[in-house]
Amino acid sequence: FSIISMRPSVFKFLDGRAPHPLKRMKAMSSLKENRHLQTGVLLMPMVPYLNDDLSGLEELVKSAKDHGADYLLFAGGISMKDQQATWFLKHLKNQHPHLMPAYQKLFDFSHFKDTYEGKPSPDQRYVLQKNQLLRELCEKHGLSYRMPRFIPSDYRKYNYLLSERLFNEHYSMFIEGKQADGIYRLARGIQHLKLGITNENLKDIVYLNFPGNEYMVPKLEKILKGLP
Repeated sequence: FSIISMRPSVFKFLDGRAPHPLKRMKAMSSLKENRHLQTGVLLMPMVPYLNDDLSGLEELVKSAKDHGADYLLFAGGISMKDQQATWFLKHLKNQHPHLMPAYQKLFDFSHFKDTYEGKPSPDQRYVLQKNQLLRELCEKHGLSYRMPRFIPSDYRKYNYLLSERLFNEHYSMFIEGKQADGIYRLARGIQHLKLGITNENLKDIVYLNFPGNEYMVPKLEKILKGLP
């Protein structure tokens, strides 16, 4: 369920034609309870200075948890391109003119009339700060910030469980602004193996299929031993 704020002043500006956020939360809760479906909240976009403050974000995270969400997905910032940026800034200038100077600084443009000439996304420091804040809030309220993945019951089970741990580690490093492309590639490779990984064959599989990742074997062995 796409929900960007629980506050009327915010969702009416950004999401005015959608049902009230509380109605969406209750619909999600009903699906969870009556249909036993995996449910979650999509917090996108995060709009600078409108729905990105601590109290507003925590209210949303807590409400999602209280209504049975399994996860909350987010991305810090809003995309500003072409006609979408033009429409948004005209809307913002009309209803929140006091925010225009802050947007000029965050998106690096000096003036706005009919065309947008700024950056397509906010300053990276802003994005990292908001992503890390939301991760902390999700952890505080016991709500996953990753969508639980499908785990098959055949030979791929431990491949998928192991790759899921690696994908999650990569995402956490991404949120912190760290490079972890090697972990991501290894996770993809393990997921697509045609042979099931076990404690007995793990080392041979890594050495044969993922050269350059031999140093990861002790870490992978530890993860594999802790899997259910």
